[in-house]
Amino acid sequence: MSQSYPLGERENDQLEFKRADARPEAVARAVASMLNSSGGEIWIGIEENSGRATGAQVIPDLDRKRSAFRDAILSAVEPTPLSEEFDLDERSVATLKVLRIVVKKGGRKPYAWVHGSARHFDI
Repeated sequence: MSQSYPLGERENDQLEFKRADARPEAVARAVASMLNSSGGEIWIGIEENSGRATGAQVIPDLDRKRSAFRDAILSAVEPTPLSEEFDLDERSVATLKVLRIVVKKGGRKPYAWVHGSARHFDI
């Protein structure tokens, strides 16, 4: 998975693609799920067709979006993921930049995605 860009790869339990306009809450939920399983990668700004990566999209205001995703992960996942449990970085795809979140298998399970006053567990 940890190649420079997953063109042609299919989504699975350890690989997920999100559009450039993905909601930070949806990304936080995917992180919680991966922490509860064996980890994985979430690519943001990836076009997909039937679960297969087909291209990249422009992510408007990339720095602001990166901060929004990091903030959502840290505030909407319990227990709060440690810095060694996930990493968010930029990857270049041709002339575009996309975001990649690498999630490691969590060591403090179960992790919950918090939405409002409810806790959701995807195990």
